[in-house]
Amino acid sequence: MITAFEDGAVNLMHNDITRFSTTAGGVTVTGGLTVNSVQAISSSTDLSTTAYFVAITTGGGTVTLTIPSAQCIVGRTIIVKDVDGAANSYNITIATQGSETIDGTTSDKIINTDRGSVTLICVTSGSWQSY
Repeated sequence: MITAFEDGAVNLMHNDITRFSTTAGGVTVTGGLTVNSVQAISSSTDLSTTAYFVAITTGGGTVTLTIPSAQCIVGRTIIVKDVDGAANSYNITIATQGSETIDGTTSDKIINTDRGSVTLICVTSGSWQSY
């Protein structure tokens, strides 16, 4: 059942349990939501707003993936992977914009191991943690 309210909020219920609701503060999903998108890049570029997995081929040169400001939405996860195994020779740089941080610093994150990868999780607004 879908219920719309005067304030613009919407609830979607199944078996008398609210599974999806919107409020002025955001969206709540009960039971999980999976949205996966692959962004394949071979030259320096900005992170796509929908990217979950970033497959990087260096093509014989260094590559910088820039995470634009305002893409750090709490809970968002990004996996960046050297898929052609050349990061030792041609480093992959992950950069943020503005005051956004990775591991508490505005310094870039570098992948310099062949077939290496970094998983980034936005833990608070503007703050990514790497794993």
